[in-house]
Amino acid sequence: MTLTIDIDDPATWPQQGVRLLEEHAATIVAEEAAWLAYYDRDDRFWVPQPGKPVTEEVIERLRDLVIGSRLRLLHCTRVDRPDDIRANGLWPLDPDALLDRLLGLAPRLPEVAAVVDRLAVALEDPVMAEEAQSHRDKVWLTQGRHCVAGPGCAAFFSHAGGEFARRILEAVQPGLSECLTRVGEPVVVVADIPEDWSPRIALQLPEALIARWIYDHGLDPLSTGNAFDVVLRHPVPADLIADVAPLKHFLGSIDRE
Repeated sequence: MTLTIDIDDPATWPQQGVRLLEEHAATIVAEEAAWLAYYDRDDRFWVPQPGKPVTEEVIERLRDLVIGSRLRLLHCTRVDRPDDIRANGLWPLDPDALLDRLLGLAPRLPEVAAVVDRLAVALEDPVMAEEAQSHRDKVWLTQGRHCVAGPGCAAFFSHAGGEFARRILEAVQPGLSECLTRVGEPVVVVADIPEDWSPRIALQLPEALIARWIYDHGLDPLSTGNAFDVVLRHPVPADLIADVAPLKHFLGSIDRE
């Protein structure tokens, strides 16, 4: 069985999973609120972290619904050269490659040219370097429309591990990520994930669906686009890329195979 899942569109989710979310809505929201409140406490290191027993149970049941299936996950980002993804697939982006990409944008974006040297210094900072290292082996398979509308740098670099890049860029020059929303064209990448890969996806997918569902229902105003990314710790080779096309090509015409 093939599941085509667009995290932006609950109609593509396993409907048994949607019913689970609806059935346990109040408890999931309460557990999320308690968790967020815990992280706002100054004394949280001395206070037990609240659990999410119902949320964790729903996650396990959602995982059972998707594991063992062939998954098609829609990913959207802004890219200068969509042919790169068609030819090479989705790959992590290490800090050196990030700098190279920014240098390539500099002639068109003065904001980028002004910050490249400071970004190189920031990546030498131990905290920033640790953040970069923790993300360099991950690939984001991100939802579509919200990603384009969300934080610019995260959207732009999301096919290559962009969350740390967004944090670093914002630390170096607040507002820089916004200018990157004007770079390139929004494209959708359809990654056709084989059945034997699905356990790797299924580990994160339920959490992404829950975060998206909470956000869609206005229950967690603190949510951001990054909250419901699906992360893969393995590259997606070109032979698993089913399609790369402009976002407008997919709006209203998503393959429901």
